[in-house]
Amino acid sequence: MMKGDLVYIPSRSEFYKTGHNQNTKWEVHNITEFIRVEKPINALLLESPSIENSYVRVLYNGEEWYIDKNDVRFV
Repeated sequence: MMKGDLVYIPSRSEFYKTGHNQNTKWEVHNITEFIRVEKPINALLLESPSIENSYVRVLYNGEEWYIDKNDVRFV
């Protein structure tokens, strides 16, 4: 998966937002918002998955969210 790819996200997947900015690392304990999608969706991948990070950034409903990379599938 590469930045800019369209990805499939299954139902019941959880999205997170954090209080960080571009210069700080995303961390689970900084979560400020959370949603769970009830239906499968497609989203735009904003950050390629890496070995060091278990979350990736996606564009969903015009907003940036983090999601567990294990919930993201290539379309």
